[in-house]
Amino acid sequence: MDLARKHRLDRRAAAALLSLALAAAPGRAGGAPPSPDVHVRGEQVMRRFCLSCHGSPGGIPEDPLGPRLRPELWGDPERAYENVGRLQSINRRMDQPFTGPEADRRALAGWLAWRALENRRPPWKAALPWAAAGGLLLAAAVLVARARRRGAGAG
Repeated sequence: MDLARKHRLDRRAAAALLSLALAAAPGRAGGAPPSPDVHVRGEQVMRRFCLSCHGSPGGIPEDPLGPRLRPELWGDPERAYENVGRLQSINRRMDQPFTGPEADRRALAGWLAWRALENRRPPWKAALPWAAAGGLLLAAAVLVARARRRGAGAG
């Protein structure tokens, strides 16, 4: 295979991988993001439905549910919509099925997905433990190399 043809294949493969990655990115499914009105309605539904059980500590009107929403479970509006329909299979203690109208369920799913994406861990924080482990491994390798040099020089 000539070099130019191989280069075209490499570019096509990279483009295909990039398009797959973008299609799978959270928050990109379903096209355009929901309007702010949907978020307002979704928050109202959350306060009416979810907070009846998840209530705020001491009755303070805040968002006790949002910080616990895991992006991998709730971060996509379609996945959040499905999850709202199967609350008990997610957690047995959630024994109240969602009984609101379709528009409320969609709005709630949109709000839950938006709120869950706020809980995403920044990539640099996710990489921090690996960077620390790499630094320790590098330091150990330097110490071993020094010890070997000293041992070779003494013999």
